[in-house]
Amino acid sequence: MRSEERTTEEPGKTNAGCGVSQHPFDRKFGSTWNTTEHIVNAGQDRAFPGAVLKRLERFFRVYTHEHSWPVWNHRSAFNRKPTMPIVTLNDPRTGSTANVATHLGFNCFEFIGQLGDEAVSVIHAADGFAGGDHPPSHSGIPLLFPFPNRIRGGRYSWDGKDYELPESLVGYEGAGNAIHGFCLDRPWRVVAQTESSVTGAFRISQDAPERLPLWPTDGEIEICYSLNDACLRGDITVRNPTDVPLPWGFGNHSYFRIPLAVDSNAGDCTIHAPVGKHWELDDCLPTGRVLHEDDVLSLNDGPAFDKLKLDDVYTGVQSVDGVVECRIVDPQAGTQIVQRCDDSFREIVAFTPPWTTAVCLEPYTCTTDAINLQQRGVDAGLRVLPPGEVWKGWIEIAVEKIAR
Repeated sequence: MRSEERTTEEPGKTNAGCGVSQHPFDRKFGSTWNTTEHIVNAGQDRAFPGAVLKRLERFFRVYTHEHSWPVWNHRSAFNRKPTMPIVTLNDPRTGSTANVATHLGFNCFEFIGQLGDEAVSVIHAADGFAGGDHPPSHSGIPLLFPFPNRIRGGRYSWDGKDYELPESLVGYEGAGNAIHGFCLDRPWRVVAQTESSVTGAFRISQDAPERLPLWPTDGEIEICYSLNDACLRGDITVRNPTDVPLPWGFGNHSYFRIPLAVDSNAGDCTIHAPVGKHWELDDCLPTGRVLHEDDVLSLNDGPAFDKLKLDDVYTGVQSVDGVVECRIVDPQAGTQIVQRCDDSFREIVAFTPPWTTAVCLEPYTCTTDAINLQQRGVDAGLRVLPPGEVWKGWIEIAVEKIAR
């Protein structure tokens, strides 16, 4: 486990079983059966018993990777309207823009990079996402803290104390694991803003106080989004405001649109990530074994998108001068998306969501279920921030022309 050596801030089954094939619901009912809402509504129309509906809902979530969040478990919540504004960023030189839903986990759900006369829409988000009509983990750039991805069964132990994350308070996926942290479904506080930047902050005790007892101590994360030409940058700060060590991990879950132009073919786009190993997975949870990439499709070679069905946790991430670079290349458009981050992001989760044509290349500071694996003696990348100290990292997403 990593103990951060940072200065005090001054007043700053295996992998193959995790992919998703065409589901029986799709074959029988077609693509309109694409959310649990559709399933539950249809069941109610047919007067299914409540117990049958609950089993049907859980079965559907497992096979579609739909996640349940406390707000989404109640039908009335779908009628909620945002209580905080959308912040729009503008780059005055190029005309690039970005939109951040501060009320939905500080989610940057739209980024349009302007290359001369060409506008490239980079991020996928469901229609109506900003109105609160869709699950918070399926669109835009969900921010995952204090743990990314899953915690097995929603249970872990820390410093001699057992913790349980109840489904009534945190997000869960269909297999019964807590997922994606505490902050992607909550409003963040805007603490600074300019024409081309916005900074948001989330502190567990302040912004999700009912979740504070679920973690060993309080923690705060701050993200500054800024636009510079056709590049969206996120500067990340994690703080420990308490007098006890803070275990934590962070992940960035961007949904990248494929293809990058309307007249391009998604299947011809290529996906590149500098990874050499991957975690062996059982139902999307690491077993603790790290395997060489020969045993799974190599993203170093830039496979075509039409050959991919991914939900894998890669490690052995390679950097150049401390920078990790992933790319999504659209050869027909002559355009690429380049995601760069600092080398403190030691894992990359690659995911092709079954509900849309997109790919996720997710930088993580630790692997899935790190807080449990680390205490089994597995180097899972769990970080521990000493009292009063901070950690800083960064991620950039740039729209670029392909060098000819």
